[in-house]
Amino acid sequence: MYIMPKQQILFVINPVSGSGKSFDWKSLISDNLDSTRFNYNIRFTQAQGDAIIFTREAVGRGIDIICAVGGDGTINEVAQGLINTSSALAIIPRGSGNGLARHFKIPTDPAKAIKKLSASQLHSIDTGLLNEKLFLCVAGLGFDATVAKAFDQFGKRGLLTYAWLSIRNFFTYRAENYTITLDQKKIITQAFLIAFANASQFGNNAYIAPTASTDDGLLNLVIIKPFPIWSIFGLISKVFNKKIHLSKYCDSYLFQSLKIESPNSIAHIDGEPVDSGQQVQVSVRPNSLNILY
Repeated sequence: MYIMPKQQILFVINPVSGSGKSFDWKSLISDNLDSTRFNYNIRFTQAQGDAIIFTREAVGRGIDIICAVGGDGTINEVAQGLINTSSALAIIPRGSGNGLARHFKIPTDPAKAIKKLSASQLHSIDTGLLNEKLFLCVAGLGFDATVAKAFDQFGKRGLLTYAWLSIRNFFTYRAENYTITLDQKKIITQAFLIAFANASQFGNNAYIAPTASTDDGLLNLVIIKPFPIWSIFGLISKVFNKKIHLSKYCDSYLFQSLKIESPNSIAHIDGEPVDSGQQVQVSVRPNSLNILY
């Protein structure tokens, strides 16, 4: 009788992600992971970039699955070490928004997420690049990039902090002019925000691209045009009810690659602020990441 060999998992854990609640991760994993299918090890990150290093070392040793335990930033770092390899990403979400995990309906409760991992299936998904920087979920320019930078500098995490910073910046932010070259077509537009979506949402079930697919070989370009202040509550409602693409203030396109001339150099990648420069290139890498969900 042939016995399938167990798969090897490395859990890469960011201990400072989440609400501040600490876990006995070894006990939590042992109690909820299917020990008949998996063997595991744990490594804790201490600094930015550790997850990339740990992942590349694990891939070099032939580890089957690297499970990112943290927010979208930790997940992005682990994914950087997995692009175009045979090893797979798994996710235990511990961030503020958990956009990619929510897109794939991975529970935010750690015990439930580990149990789901035990029964998950392997998939191949697309990834995005903004000026050669990897994103898995959503990248963007404009208002959301401004808020992402403020959120990063504020110190305190969480949905309430993000909401407060969004409100504070909303009353001072001004839409800007962009020139977009998309599939040989030039679009000159004023925009409140521009999103490049591989998955459907920013996080916290805020759907900026409700129809986005992670395995169609395309990215979604979403342009939110300037709108009167009285329409803000209707727009927010559409975002959380998967209807923003139906708004008259929203233009949507599918693309493989594009270029944008931006009036400033602030962008975000999976919610993390980056300096993009004023020339921005965005492209898709089809079927470049194996993932379990």
